[in-house]
Amino acid sequence: MIIKFDNFLEFILKKPDQKFFLFHGPNFGKANEGLEKIIQHQRNIKKIDVINVHSQELKKGDLAELFSVHNTPNIFGNFSLLSIYLNEEKLSKEIINCLSNMDTTELIVVIRSEQLSKRSPLRSHFEKSKSFTIIPCYEETPREKNFLISNLFKTEKIDIDHQTLSLLSEKLPNDRLEIKNEIEKIIVLTKILPNKFSTKYLQELISDSLEIDSSKFINALIEGESNSFFREYNKFTDFGNDNLRLMSYLIEHLFKLIIVKNKIREEKGIKQSMDDLKPPIFFKYQ
Repeated sequence: MIIKFDNFLEFILKKPDQKFFLFHGPNFGKANEGLEKIIQHQRNIKKIDVINVHSQELKKGDLAELFSVHNTPNIFGNFSLLSIYLNEEKLSKEIINCLSNMDTTELIVVIRSEQLSKRSPLRSHFEKSKSFTIIPCYEETPREKNFLISNLFKTEKIDIDHQTLSLLSEKLPNDRLEIKNEIEKIIVLTKILPNKFSTKYLQELISDSLEIDSSKFINALIEGESNSFFREYNKFTDFGNDNLRLMSYLIEHLFKLIIVKNKIREEKGIKQSMDDLKPPIFFKYQ
């Protein structure tokens, strides 16, 4: 079944028997927050051990073994919560089979994933079954951003005016995790230098890395442009700590170029070949 993120906390309080959850979408901060709420809620009821697994670490058969091993409390009487980060859908069928075959279980399974397409078998299974819960994690709306930012400052007992709130809401990205990280930096610096807290000062504090144009950077790499490469590279990869992100963007870009090339070989014009690709933002820089 599909549950809106805003209704999720109320849902898990009313439905304590729900054990299988799937968070998917571009707002990974919401997915992380959802996982934290489930863990907190379960730990209020019983002792829980959290097992974190990345889909890249799993070989065929590993998932079934994990489910079997953690299906019952361990020797200390602790129950298990299996947190799976899914970065590709090749495990979808195995996940569905494992979950569907668990008639009775004490295991809680939480899956976090990027946006799954409507054709995704995993998404479809979670949407259609009443025993499974899927929570779409869309980007923050302006109302959600304002509410989140206000609460973060309120928690630290820092007052902000409407102008400052509007500035932050406009400049910060639409991912909850990135918003929290940026606000935390601002709060720390504000406490160190309280007299400098102003709209102008906040404008200077907001990270330049948030304003990087991913499409422009990838396009520049493909075309061999070297101007300000290292500065943009450091922003894009968090100073080399996230090269996997760079590889993923490059692979996707090159794959789409190959598709266009093949369509041109099929005697379609360049414009028609480009129009066939979605999303069109891919060709923002031509």
